[in-house]
Amino acid sequence: MSDCIFCRIISGQAPASVVYLDGVVTAFLDIQPVNPGHVLVVPNGHAAYLADLDEAVGGKLFRWGCGWPRRCAGAGYGVKGSTCSWPTVKRRCRKCSMSTSM
Repeated sequence: MSDCIFCRIISGQAPASVVYLDGVVTAFLDIQPVNPGHVLVVPNGHAAYLADLDEAVGGKLFRWGCGWPRRCAGAGYGVKGSTCSWPTVKRRCRKCSMSTSM
């Protein structure tokens, strides 16, 4: 959808600091983070509500989100709640974003 910011990010029409991307989900740093390293994980196909998601896609979203703190801690970044404390939000952590293929 052209009016959906997430669809525009996924299609490359809007900028984002992407930390993970595969054929099903994309994760990127939030531009208004609650904590440093606050990441949004969205499906690559448009879904306005959880009920709009295919169950397999929804499962992958949650599996990736649950694994994010472990991947960050394993790469040496601090973890606060479910977000990672990145040294700078512009820097991409290859270990975190490429260490798994859920």
